[in-house]
Amino acid sequence: MNGEAPRIILLAHGSSDERWCRTFEALATPTLESVPGSRIAYMELAEPSLDTVISEGASEGVRQYTVVPLFLAAGRHLRKDVPAMDNRILITGGTGFIGQSLCQQLISKGYAPTVFSRQSTANVQALCGRVEALGDLELLRGHPGFGAVINLAGEGIADKRWSDRRKQELRDSRIGLTSLLATVIRSWESLPRVLVSGSAVGFYGDQSRERVTEQTLPHDEFTHRMCRDWEQEALSLEADGVRVCLSRTGIVAGPGGGFLQRMLLPFRLGLGGRLGDGEQFMPWVHRDDVVAALVWMLESDKANGPYNVVSPNPVTNRQFTKCLAGVLGRPAIFPAPSPVLKLALGEMSRLL
Repeated sequence: MNGEAPRIILLAHGSSDERWCRTFEALATPTLESVPGSRIAYMELAEPSLDTVISEGASEGVRQYTVVPLFLAAGRHLRKDVPAMDNRILITGGTGFIGQSLCQQLISKGYAPTVFSRQSTANVQALCGRVEALGDLELLRGHPGFGAVINLAGEGIADKRWSDRRKQELRDSRIGLTSLLATVIRSWESLPRVLVSGSAVGFYGDQSRERVTEQTLPHDEFTHRMCRDWEQEALSLEADGVRVCLSRTGIVAGPGGGFLQRMLLPFRLGLGGRLGDGEQFMPWVHRDDVVAALVWMLESDKANGPYNVVSPNPVTNRQFTKCLAGVLGRPAIFPAPSPVLKLALGEMSRLL
C-alpha cells in the first residue's frame, strides 16, 4: 500500500428501500468522515459468497464491512418506537466476537444494553460501546426487570484441548450460567418478553455428510449432551410465560476474530492444509448474519424454539482450505492426518 492508510469500503446489501439506505448512511457517517477516501458501495448480494467472506478477513489493504446479506428482513432501521422498559436488554457474553458486534447494532437501533462480564467497566465499554457493565448476576435478584435477555456466555469451544476437566468447564460456563440466569430472571418484578439463548450446531453431533435441519435426530455424544442441557435450562422459562429462541450457531467467520482469524497465520506461512480427509462439512456463517438473526429473534414476536444459524452454502473442509489458500496466494499442501488431530485435540477433533 506504499504507506497509505487502508481504504475502508462499507459494502451494503443493495436495497430499493430508501429509508434503509438513509439509515445505513447515517450510521456510516462517522467512519466516512474520519477516513479520507472511504466510501459506501451498494451491492446486489443475494447471499454471502465464501470468497467474499475470506477476502474480507484476509485482506491487508482494504477493510470491508458486509451488511446483512441473509437476514435483511431483520432490518438495520433505528428503532424509535421501543418503550422505555422494553428497550433495556441484558446480555451475557457481550464482550465476545459476536457479542461486541451485537451490542453496537442494538445501540444503533435505540436499545440500552447491560452487559454481564467479569471484565472491568472500562474494558467492557471499550469493546461494546455505550453499555452498562455488570460484574455479578446475583446483583440482579429482585430487579425491576429487562425487556429482553440475550444469553451468549460460554468458554471458547476451540480454545483448548478437550480434556475431561476442559469439557466440564465448557458445560459449567454454559449450563451452569444459564441455570443461574433463569433463576435470577424469575426473581424480577417483571419478566422479559423474550430470552434469546445461544446454542450450536454441535447439538446434532457428528452427522457425517447428512443434510441437517432443526428436525434432525441428534447423535448422542458430548457436544449434543452439552447443547441439549444448555437449551433445556433456557427453555425452562417458557413455563413462566417467556418466549424463548435458541440460536444453534455454526462456525462463525468475520474480520478480527472467529475461526478464520486463527487459520490465517499458518496459511500465510504456507503451512495450511485440509483437516483429516477434508470431506467433512463446515457449516460456516458470517458474524453479521448471526447478529441479524439474533435481532430478528429478539424482535419477531412469532419466533420461538431452535433456529440453525448457518450459511445456506456449507462447504467441505477441503473446499474451504483450497479457497482460503487461493485468496492468500499460498499453497495448501500440509494436511493434518486424523490420528494427529485426535492426539492434539482430543474429542474436539470430531468437530473438525
